[in-house]
Amino acid sequence: MKSMINILIAAFAFVTAFGIAILTGNNLVKHAVLLAFVINWIAYVPAYLLQTEKFYDLTGTITYLAVIWTTYALSSSKLSSIPVGNLILVLLISFWAARLGSFLFMRIHKAGEDIRFRTIKLCILYLSINQFTENASIYFPDISCPFNRIYEPKNRSADMAPDGQTSIVIEIPMGKNNINMEKIYDLWDECDLVPEIINYLILTYFFTIIKRLDD
Repeated sequence: MKSMINILIAAFAFVTAFGIAILTGNNLVKHAVLLAFVINWIAYVPAYLLQTEKFYDLTGTITYLAVIWTTYALSSSKLSSIPVGNLILVLLISFWAARLGSFLFMRIHKAGEDIRFRTIKLCILYLSINQFTENASIYFPDISCPFNRIYEPKNRSADMAPDGQTSIVIEIPMGKNNINMEKIYDLWDECDLVPEIINYLILTYFFTIIKRLDD
């Protein structure tokens, strides 16, 4: 069922993108959209067979370079002279894309996985205070901390919580390979996870903050 839903989403994305390209009446746009989808469809095969996301950034870089150079070549073929300004622009964009894409690919290759796609569990706490922190997000690089980030939705929009109340969202990495995460990983049940996080907040980082807010 999940595979069928993914296929339908992919089909909808292609039909929508290519449909818009057709509506432009520009063959160059249609070729660019079709090329981008074909490259990603081809890259999907080894990624699916190997069950890896290591090709994600590499595929994006190849797609970006292929589309801009194909577009440049097709548009320039109809001109009597080579547009130097366009060529310089394409070269600069290509340098940026290749540099960024190679950096991201090597980082993933060195780490063994793309940490952006690790599973994250959200723990949402509702607080009977007006504000928890003035910061939109607070990050926790300490490996002993069971969560990576806390953010307060109300700081982004006052409509995210009733007057005199607020909430905080705690992001907890759930990958089995995360350092010091074995205990948290086993607490999939929300009834076990929430008290664990609350106790950690009270006993460590936020004890003084919570005490000050209560006062």
